[in-house]
Amino acid sequence: MESRIAELEFKLAHQEFSIEELTLTNLAQQQQLDELKVQIKYLKSLISQRGQSAVAHESEETAPPHY
Repeated sequence: MESRIAELEFKLAHQEFSIEELTLTNLAQQQQLDELKVQIKYLKSLISQRGQSAVAHESEETAPPHY
């Protein structure tokens, strides 16, 4: 009986350690997600400021020198 209690205590301690590790990992991942959301929002604003397309409209294009 004593050995079973010791085994259960060992398993419980291991599970508590694992849960703590998972919690810390989860928090770190959430911080990364939050940072990435901010970066994506910033990049979206840059894209919208520059317009929908990086290609100039045909009327704005200059003819090549050989024409």
